[in-house]
Amino acid sequence: MMKNLFKVAFLLIVCLSGSQIAFSQETQSVTAAQDECFENERIIRFRIQNRGAASSIDWKVVVGRTINYKASKGSSDPWGLGSGDCTVGNPFVSFWDLSDFDGEKGKEGRITTNPLPQSNEAFGSSNGTIQVSVPAGNPTCENKDGGIAIAEVFFEKDLTTNPEGVDPNWFFYWKQLLAFNSITFPIYNVDDPDNPILEEFPIDFVFSNVEPYAWDPGNEFLYGTANETPTFFPILGDPDGNSFAGSYSPRITFGEGCSKLCGHFITVFTDVAGNITNLRVDDGTGDTGIDCFNQVFYHEYEHLLIYRENWPMGRRTGDDLNMDTDEYSDQFEIANADAGFDIMVNDSYDNGRGSAGYDYEEERCRNVEDNLPNNLSISNGDWSFDPTNVYQGKNWKQ
Repeated sequence: MMKNLFKVAFLLIVCLSGSQIAFSQETQSVTAAQDECFENERIIRFRIQNRGAASSIDWKVVVGRTINYKASKGSSDPWGLGSGDCTVGNPFVSFWDLSDFDGEKGKEGRITTNPLPQSNEAFGSSNGTIQVSVPAGNPTCENKDGGIAIAEVFFEKDLTTNPEGVDPNWFFYWKQLLAFNSITFPIYNVDDPDNPILEEFPIDFVFSNVEPYAWDPGNEFLYGTANETPTFFPILGDPDGNSFAGSYSPRITFGEGCSKLCGHFITVFTDVAGNITNLRVDDGTGDTGIDCFNQVFYHEYEHLLIYRENWPMGRRTGDDLNMDTDEYSDQFEIANADAGFDIMVNDSYDNGRGSAGYDYEEERCRNVEDNLPNNLSISNGDWSFDPTNVYQGKNWKQ
């Protein structure tokens, strides 16, 4: 009897102190009981419960998808997911809606926040601290190892559950990560033609699953396009009625293929009879998802830079400025004569392969796209989840 009382008393001391003490074979049952003491205020599991191709990963969850969660015995509602670490100096602040959660463990718990937050920065671990109530009434944020229980929160890539509810989630959040959201264009200065007025214009980022050109392979594999759409104003007092571009509406359009495999080089597969059996778009690097999206952006942004270089003093009308009316100024064509430009030949980009405009721009833009340095990557901000696991988000795979 005295021996058993000694074990109980010693076990109580171990639970209170949390110290790790090795015992002989006779007292191994005490160690097991000590572990259970630790579990009384711990979060054991919090991860997506997935039966599809994308395997479950500890401490990674997806908004709207079933979460497999568990806390130690005795823990109860409410559960919370947000920021802070449950300490006095850094209190927990709820962010995500976990009203679906029930008790210490459950099979159907979900983050039911709808719509998703506005900012891409809300995802990941920035609002991933987990909290659960414990028997004493004081919530805990500790995991089974005694650290802070932190999960990474992801969004489902191809749904439209973002605040605007129109474009797919990948487009809504990835465009927030792009390096530039505006561009400066020179405006012709009527009062001082040698000193243009530099004005900054926001870039309109557009998602489209409709073919912008007839030679695209189809809306499943669309890629980017860019244009600057100038608005012209008359040059007062000009006897020839010339005008100048006083404002611009720059736009970069991304196609649906950017969420899959997008880019600029089209590979055509044919059978022995010459019939097209498959079309594949490849950007030349094999990159997919957000990496390819970023490459398309830089490719199209380079087109906008070419437009800007085309009229360094501001865009104007007049036959003496663009003799062949091909949208490239005579000044630009003379400076790039080595690339095949001719001020007396229509070198328009829209003429397609073989024209000086198309070949020059595509070679230059593809060179930028295919040679992006690592410091321009935006993949560390990719909190997308692909349930098919074909083009999985970069952070999910890490």
